[in-house]
Amino acid sequence: PKSKVENSSRDMAQVTTQVATARAGDPVQGNMPMPTVSDFAFPKAPPSILERMESGANSALQMSAPVIRPLAKLFLLSTFLEDAVRMATQWDTQVNHINTEWESQEWVGTVFVWCNLIFQVLPSFMILINGVVKVPTSVIISSLATLAIVVLAQSVAYHVLWNVEFFFRNLAVIGALSLVGAEAVDPEPTKGGLLDRDVSAAEDEAEVADVLRLSGRLLLVLMFVTLTKFDTVARIITELIGMLLLALLVIGYKTRLSAVTLFVLLMIENLTLNDFFMHDSDDHMHDYKKFNFFQALTVTGGLMMLIALGPGSVSLDGEDKKNL
Repeated sequence: PKSKVENSSRDMAQVTTQVATARAGDPVQGNMPMPTVSDFAFPKAPPSILERMESGANSALQMSAPVIRPLAKLFLLSTFLEDAVRMATQWDTQVNHINTEWESQEWVGTVFVWCNLIFQVLPSFMILINGVVKVPTSVIISSLATLAIVVLAQSVAYHVLWNVEFFFRNLAVIGALSLVGAEAVDPEPTKGGLLDRDVSAAEDEAEVADVLRLSGRLLLVLMFVTLTKFDTVARIITELIGMLLLALLVIGYKTRLSAVTLFVLLMIENLTLNDFFMHDSDDHMHDYKKFNFFQALTVTGGLMMLIALGPGSVSLDGEDKKNL
């Protein structure tokens, strides 16, 4: 009996030693360490269709990143450049129109057309060359403010300020300009912002950029409001999809994927509804549709700029979405 007790004690001691060695993961004994909670974790779920679409869109955007911002600026400024060309080629018509609208002397219309021409070409030029050469941020902001004033001045001069459709479209154009301002203030938005409280004074510019990006997101939506129609079943389905994408754009969720989809939809609608190229140049619908076409093209430029910069920290995407 005594030997059995001794054997039992030795067995217990050996088991205790093996357990302690296993817990320590002794490489000499070749024992594996004890399993941990992470060893029993469930496998990660495969990416959803939406996540795969977003990943594919981001991959395509990364490849086109070098041209997105320059092309976005060109699209965004197209309405101002086209209007400047129209002022130069239809000088007498524009002068007479202003004088007739306001029953003013001839010099009033002449000054107005000259101011429109100068204050659209010079600011647009400064914005376009920014990036090719270093243009001071203050000059870019002043240029954007000048273009915004031109938009409002034309609305007053042509008596369309309170026309709801023109009013919404002009606000959308100003929203697109806000996104260019965001890029000028914070061209590499990877940190800081309104929701980041642990920032230095040098990162305060990110807060201004966040306000501009948020304003741009909200105002761009107004362009789509002016294009909304529910006349056919196909149109109704398209508009409902568009409304969902606009809601995502406003709250800043899946922003880049939403902006890319809206960009495609707006380009299709713009080419379909504002087909000025299908009318003769002397047809009054030619100028009307041409004006609307380039305003919508400006908003597509704003969407491209939003794609490049991301939504900012005031969004559900937050700052996890880095800029392109």
